[in-house]
Amino acid sequence: MKLVDDAANWWKWHSSRVLALLVVLPAAWASSPDLQAAIPPKWAASIGAGISMLGLLGRVLKQGADPVAPTVPQPFDSDTNPKG
Repeated sequence: MKLVDDAANWWKWHSSRVLALLVVLPAAWASSPDLQAAIPPKWAASIGAGISMLGLLGRVLKQGADPVAPTVPQPFDSDTNPKG
């Protein structure tokens, strides 16, 4: 099994965050009577499916800014940059 090149940054990925929510939400719902009263059991499966869809979407979307090319200093040209 090989990991992706930037596996150390897994926590920055949208899909990882959403899938972590998918892991935590059922445990939170099962242990909280208040949350069970707010979210009926019929909705729990739909919410889980919706979170899974968000995880898939987060997995395929491009994340973060494109890398910026480093600036290369230009050599000093006495004709264009006269000394003052």
